[in-house]
Amino acid sequence: AASGVVELRRYSLRPGAFEDLLRLFEERLVAGQEEAGMRIGGIFVDEDDPDSFVWWRGFADMKNRRQALEAFYDGPVWREFRDRANSTMLDSDDVILLRPTDPPHGNGAGRGQGEGARDAIATVILRHSGSSELESWFSTEFHPALEETLGVSVATWRSEPAQNTFPRLPVRPEPALVWTATFPSRFDREVALTRLGETLPHLLERAPRSPTPRIELMRLRPTRVSKHPAPTIPTDRTSQD
Repeated sequence: AASGVVELRRYSLRPGAFEDLLRLFEERLVAGQEEAGMRIGGIFVDEDDPDSFVWWRGFADMKNRRQALEAFYDGPVWREFRDRANSTMLDSDDVILLRPTDPPHGNGAGRGQGEGARDAIATVILRHSGSSELESWFSTEFHPALEETLGVSVATWRSEPAQNTFPRLPVRPEPALVWTATFPSRFDREVALTRLGETLPHLLERAPRSPTPRIELMRLRPTRVSKHPAPTIPTDRTSQD
């Protein structure tokens, strides 16, 4: 089942510490979190920042999130390995708490651990003023145009408006919209992003009048333990062939 609440987490690591943290995830932290009731999704290398650790985790809802986080962070796995994990990090507070857009656009078929080694991911964060008009436009008008331009299915999220009920782990308060897409290779991704760069100004002309969102693009490569979605062609494109 799809997660009703997700976290997009980005850690700034000490130089050269990425493999140490990834090994800890592989050996202990993924299983420990899933046993506590979380769903661990994509885990990525940021191709533009080798000392960034990017990952997703999901929960059924906000109540489940609080219960799962309490179970894990007060439990034996984190107690044993937290010092080792924290020693790799300079900052772990770059976290966005998200929910599916309305209407939702999901992840599609998920990769199993170790699959999709050649995949390439584009994840974009749009920081904005909190405009409900912009959120609606993003999910209804912008989304199909984005899929048409990129040639692959796009998953979208918006900020979760509920209060963070586990304040021991802070989340960023400013509103955000997030989309992510999986491509079969880096080449396919870069061709699609070039095409998007050419059409994006025209797409944004149709956006509601509001302060221009601040856009952050991450070019990501999945790790060995990543369970990111498989690249898929949008249904409407398939039907046209």
